Amino acid sequence: MVEGLPNGGRIRKDGLLMQVPPAYKVATIPFSCGESSGITIPWGDVSTAFYSTGIPNIEVFMGMPASQASTMKNMGKMGWLLGMSPMQAFLKFLVTQTVAGPSKEERDAERMCLWGQVSNEKGDAVAMTMETPEGYNLTVDASINAVQKLIEKAPHPGAYTPSLAFGADFVTELEGVTVENVDPVEL
Repeated sequence: MVEGLPNGGRIRKDGLLMQVPPAYKVATIPFSCGESSGITIPWGDVSTAFYSTGIPNIEVFMGMPASQASTMKNMGKMGWLLGMSPMQAFLKFLVTQTVAGPSKEERDAERMCLWGQVSNEKGDAVAMTMETPEGYNLTVDASINAVQKLIEKAPHPGAYTPSLAFGADFVTELEGVTVENVDPVEL
């Protein structure tokens, strides 16, 4: 993440990946666990969701307090500084000194709250929320399930997203995942 800071964000527009400033958009997101301010982030979903769905315009948001969103927006003005070797070394040192992963107890107690919305050219939209176990636990469960499915029946050789390899409902087969249709919102 530190190495990506000077590069800003990414969205997909008209089928192409585009570089945008950090926190390119800030919006209020109606997550299942409560409404939160959110910012666009350059997660891999900007790429993978396009291959899974063919949707040409994709933005990924992460919940973040409005005060931190403002800080992220301002970081875009310092991209040149954030990319310098001494600053990169300092930021990486800070991470090693201040960031620790969650304990097993914390992982087992946490949940992830997700929201998604898609619309067509006519403006028709559908939205959903999803709650899952904490991210590390979800990743382990998804990985084990994916390997089991590959052992049972491997797809043709190639590169696949989980939904292309195992079906759009793959995530709902994982332990502790719930999905609910909700009303679309204007972003």
